[in-house]
Amino acid sequence: MNKNNIAVFGVGKWGKNLVRTFYNLKALKYINDTHNNDTIKNIKNKSKKNIYNDKNITAIIISTPIDSHFNLACQAIKNNKHIFVEKPLTTNIKNLNIIKKLNIIKKKIIMSGHIILYHPAFIKIQRIINSGYIGKIRQIYSTRTNTIHTSSKNNILWDYGPHDISIIHKLINQTPSKINILSHKKNNGILTEINVNLYYKKNIYVQTYLSWNSKKKIQKLIIIGSKKKIIFDDTKNWEKKITILNIKNKNSFNIKITKKEPLLNECQYFLAIIKNNKHPLTDIENSKNIIKTLEEINNTIQ
Repeated sequence: MNKNNIAVFGVGKWGKNLVRTFYNLKALKYINDTHNNDTIKNIKNKSKKNIYNDKNITAIIISTPIDSHFNLACQAIKNNKHIFVEKPLTTNIKNLNIIKKLNIIKKKIIMSGHIILYHPAFIKIQRIINSGYIGKIRQIYSTRTNTIHTSSKNNILWDYGPHDISIIHKLINQTPSKINILSHKKNNGILTEINVNLYYKKNIYVQTYLSWNSKKKIQKLIIIGSKKKIIFDDTKNWEKKITILNIKNKNSFNIKITKKEPLLNECQYFLAIIKNNKHPLTDIENSKNIIKTLEEINNTIQ
């Protein structure tokens, strides 16, 4: 793959990380942002029009507010650019299907940025589960909280929810048959906390708790199998992120994983699939199942 063929739209709190990573991978040529002209030296802040017209730009990274993802994704595809869109790709299935239809002709690579699926710890967890070591999955509990709102334009469900729903979908590979909202809180009309039950076929039960009202940051996933339990705590040091607990004798131990920044994994993967014209792991069909579940949860609240 040629160097300097990536442009990043949106250099906010998370966009800065994407700019840094693609810059270090020597793949970043331009940024587009109205407030961050000096994000990185030697990287020009170009207009969207100039970036669309630049034939040397093969892919655009979209890390703008969620409500702008749909229009920017459509414009990028129309201008023959591959796209990497931060989660979620859109906030409804209707717009997702429009993007899918638009890409039938253009045949560009569409990847959604579900970073947790590229986390070395989660990749290790998948291998453990696929080996049959913990038995059949019976229950999953996910908790994601913080002390502050990370977005003024979105709610907790669309900001944090894609992380946990993407994990759950990857592990179970189906959408829920029933959704039950246990509780939710709003602040000035914005959803800031939600606790939801998800019921799946084969008697799999999932509970997801998301909150901006917590006194501390929590990022924890508990997977209970018929034989063993996995606890993934992403706030802990690398050597303690994954714990295996034997359900019968209560013995526990930590799993060794190779330390590597999940975002670096994700960005390298995106560059590789463009170079080799491969189908992405977090493609539009993967996004469809995640967005469908989030949309149903959102509708249940209302």
